[in-house]
Amino acid sequence: MMERIHTVGIWMAESLQRETGSLEGLWLFATHAGNPKAAFLLLFPLADFFSRRAGVAVLWVGALADWLNLTLKCWPLTRAPYLLYAAFLLAVCLSRVFLLAHFPHQVLSGALVGLLVGSLLNRRVPEGRRLFFFVSLSAALMGGALMLYAGLQQMGVDLSWSLSLAHKWCQRADWVRPDMSSFTSLTRDCGTLLGLGLAEYWKPGGWSLPRTWRALSLALSSAGLYLVHRLPTPVRPPALFYSLVFVKFALVPQIVMALVPGLVHLVTLVPGLVHLVMRRKRD
Repeated sequence: MMERIHTVGIWMAESLQRETGSLEGLWLFATHAGNPKAAFLLLFPLADFFSRRAGVAVLWVGALADWLNLTLKCWPLTRAPYLLYAAFLLAVCLSRVFLLAHFPHQVLSGALVGLLVGSLLNRRVPEGRRLFFFVSLSAALMGGALMLYAGLQQMGVDLSWSLSLAHKWCQRADWVRPDMSSFTSLTRDCGTLLGLGLAEYWKPGGWSLPRTWRALSLALSSAGLYLVHRLPTPVRPPALFYSLVFVKFALVPQIVMALVPGLVHLVTLVPGLVHLVMRRKRD
């Protein structure tokens, strides 16, 4: 049954590649923009600038949907231009099939579950939780996924079969990277949720900044995330690679929600301190 589904999926991908090959640049842009990693590194800081609740929701949707081994297909932003947004989501779905990153049935199921997760979290975003909640959740997600993986392995199910085929048939070996594995997504999601808990622990409710200073915080946070993302991550040994992925994405919420806004808040206090010092000198 699954072999027939995969055969139909490959036929659809080949047809899409043949009919829309001239749009390869568009498909590449759409698939990168719709990647959960882009949600953490690009969409999250922007959403946090407009609304802390929206930023937190983006992290939850991205982490939970990605934990289900799905692509992010729903971002809980209200009052969005829905027709344009729906067109973008359709482009993301088609791009995944065009690149053979997913089969059509995987894209469809991912879109449906992603929309469900986004809808639930849009109504009630987990905010103000204790650090223990995030530590426990991160450990539970990691442990649960590892137990499921071990159980399926005992049953003879290889969850990495697609990567094995990619290594076998891909024309360029450098296109098949360790960050494409399911375990990389798992460590990224668990690290992000733990980082969210730490960010809320360091400064509950966040820093209150005027919009101009928040714009500066957004720019500095984006630069910080870019530098963190560009840090070299050695792939050998695997334990070191996955540990660094975990740490890098645990830093993402802390940079955006606590560290950079805290530094900007200190800068806003400088004029007042200078005025106070000058006043005391005159007195």
